[in-house]
Amino acid sequence: VTHRDSDVDLLIRTPHRMPPDLAARLLAAFGTLPRPVDCQLETPRGGVSLAEWARTGGPVMARTWHGPELVDDPWTPA
Repeated sequence: VTHRDSDVDLLIRTPHRMPPDLAARLLAAFGTLPRPVDCQLETPRGGVSLAEWARTGGPVMARTWHGPELVDDPWTPA
């Protein structure tokens, strides 16, 4: 169910490494929109929060098929 205050959920499939500065620019651009954007990056190691990647550049929590995993670079094979 959505309503006028709902956020926008966005998934970006990123098979190749996204530099943290690009993630920060995307996050800043999303911040100018009239509704909040909750963005996840789909990486080879699992799902990663865009905000977390932009803020830290690693380590970040990757949500994998086997549960959460703290990884330095979610584009590096396990």
